[in-house]
Amino acid sequence: MNKIKTVVAPREIKDQIERASRVLGCEASVAEHLGEDISFCEIYYGEGISTWLKLASSETNSFTDLLKNSFRLESLCDSTSSEVRWETPIPFALIARSLHNYEKYPINWSCEPEAVSGNSQINCVYLKPNEPARVLSNEKVEEALSSGVEVSSIHWDELDGIASEFLLSEEILDAP
Repeated sequence: MNKIKTVVAPREIKDQIERASRVLGCEASVAEHLGEDISFCEIYYGEGISTWLKLASSETNSFTDLLKNSFRLESLCDSTSSEVRWETPIPFALIARSLHNYEKYPINWSCEPEAVSGNSQINCVYLKPNEPARVLSNEKVEEALSSGVEVSSIHWDELDGIASEFLLSEEILDAP
């Protein structure tokens, strides 16, 4: 793994992921959602940006299919369903924020295999209603907001390069 790090604000992560996702053809609301998911993962688990870059370099169809599959988890809030399985493992970065949103309801969760970073490939999620939910400390968010988040400089530069394609230069806009 790359040892060279750069410090960025959580909002920068969200914005760059959002722009880069738009470059790859994501609709605005999906890109915004993805930006929030990846920045959440980067703050709490790390490897959110590298996960997004791996997805972005995959085939466009598999990128959009993975995004659609990750949204399945959010539709279970009112359901009694207690297990979600994916035929193809899904990166934890795409579902971490959704899982932690379940903490608002007394629902605990676990993953198979256990998630250790955003790159963890998840086969199955178990939702356990009426069990004490693990609650993430606000400490990491407060630290990220005040001091920034350390990310790989190489990954950040690669993301920045993709995101920069979202904005058009005056030269292109003013072309005859």
